[in-house]
Amino acid sequence: MSSERFETLRLDLDKVASVIATGRRLLAQGRTLDLSALEGKIAAACTAIADLPRDEARALLPALEALLEGLDDLEQDLKSQYAAHLGRGAPADPTAAAATYRRTQTETD
Repeated sequence: MSSERFETLRLDLDKVASVIATGRRLLAQGRTLDLSALEGKIAAACTAIADLPRDEARALLPALEALLEGLDDLEQDLKSQYAAHLGRGAPADPTAAAATYRRTQTETD
């Protein structure tokens, strides 16, 4: 893989990290998120990394670890927000949270 392609992949990982950070900020402001493209972006990056020579792939390990940490933090933020929205102290059941989200979206549209 050329160094240009490697740099493009590294920038793509930075963009995914930025989407995650922005999502956390929006969530903290009580705003809704659209994370539908996030899974595809992460899958594409993982596929591209798997095609890298081992040494180049290892160079991206810190960025991947940061993404995992960011995703874990976003998950906790989402659980906390939905739990608070539902008036519970514990994280919300994902099915109930999704139903509440859909209902809220319908009411605000």
